[in-house]
Order: sequence, then structure tokens, then C-alpha cells
Amino acid sequence: MLFSRRSKQAIKLRFYTTSGCHLCDQALDVISSSLKRIPYELEMIEIADSDALIEALGTKIPVLENPDISSQLCWPFGVKEVRKLVDASV
Repeated sequence: MLFSRRSKQAIKLRFYTTSGCHLCDQALDVISSSLKRIPYELEMIEIADSDALIEALGTKIPVLENPDISSQLCWPFGVKEVRKLVDASV
């Protein structure tokens, strides 16, 4: 069952992005609509600040990560995928 979280504590997610990324804007809309009823914190990480991140994620951004389960979603992703990523933390 999706979103069966028993706790009201905010889930922490990471969002890898870069400035001027229109796909990142679309992904943020998907994330926002997916998590309307779930408390969450979204850490925005600019990949341009790190050569290692550019090499690892440069062709994959936007990327949403759930660090609790060491899992990432690379674009494109939808509401179902975001919910599954969050629900896996329970």
C-alpha cells in the first residue's frame, strides 16, 4: 500500500539539479503533486558544484534520491514512482 507511513515525521529526500534545467522544473511539479499529504524535506543539490556529481549524474538529472534506502529515481518519473520511493522508507 502506498503512503502507509505511520509517522508524521518528515521524510528527507535529495533532489539533484542544475540551474536552467527545464526538466528539473517539471520533476519538481511531479514531486510536489505526489507528496501533497506527506511531510517531506527536499534538499536541493546543485551538481555543477561538484565534478564528481557532474560525472555521475550529468546525463541523468533531475534525480530524486531517498537516502534512507539508498535509492534514486532518474528522470523521467511519475507520481507512482515517487510514492513508491517514499513508501519504501517505512
